[in-house]
Amino acid sequence: MNVRAVGRAEYSCIVLMDDLPLRRAGIKSLLETWAGADGHRLDIVETICGASLAEYAQTARLIIYNIGADSLKAAQLQHSIDDLLHELPNVPLVIIAEHEQASDVIEALRVGARGFISAATPPSIVFQTLSFILQGGMYFPPAALLQANSSSPPLIRRLACDGDTRHSSDLTNRQRAVWQLLQYGHSNKVIARQLVMCESTVKVHMRQIMRKLGASNRTQAALCGGAASASENVRCVEAGMSAS
Repeated sequence: MNVRAVGRAEYSCIVLMDDLPLRRAGIKSLLETWAGADGHRLDIVETICGASLAEYAQTARLIIYNIGADSLKAAQLQHSIDDLLHELPNVPLVIIAEHEQASDVIEALRVGARGFISAATPPSIVFQTLSFILQGGMYFPPAALLQANSSSPPLIRRLACDGDTRHSSDLTNRQRAVWQLLQYGHSNKVIARQLVMCESTVKVHMRQIMRKLGASNRTQAALCGGAASASENVRCVEAGMSAS
């Protein structure tokens, strides 16, 4: 693990996790300049197993976990991600994989990741996507979500809302406006600007929206509009990313 003990409280970092040295070095080389330009340091964790991640609780702004060709359904990988989310529950998690299988994209959504990026994504889009997620957005490949939704219409809504969803009619008019913009992938900052309110007010509305919809994170709340609306919403993710 690449750890610098001096001035730890004075910086923010992006944590990159990858088990393979050559692959890890390649991604580090790709992301290091981008992270620095965005005001963050890039820290490397070679493996989740046995790593102490609690030291990043105050400094980490984003976790990027490259799983390579592995499947998120693998028991060992699920255990690693459970440990990761347990130690750093408030830090957005982005999965990078060599593939874009619908089952793994949906699994990433289910476990609470904020994004899923395939290795086929051009670097310029990777930088844009990671910056978008850092600002509070989320990104899952629209084609994969639509594929899952086509094979089983209730699938996305069921995974998003865990079967305990309150009806959206419980939302106030202001909460509904925030929710609709969230469904287009907008960050809190963009939502606040469009609705002419403080970003802190948006955060309060967001907590209430998640509580009323029975969602445990922003991604789940955004997809709780039902399978039909989810199909339309995922088409707008890239547009929302550009707008932010």
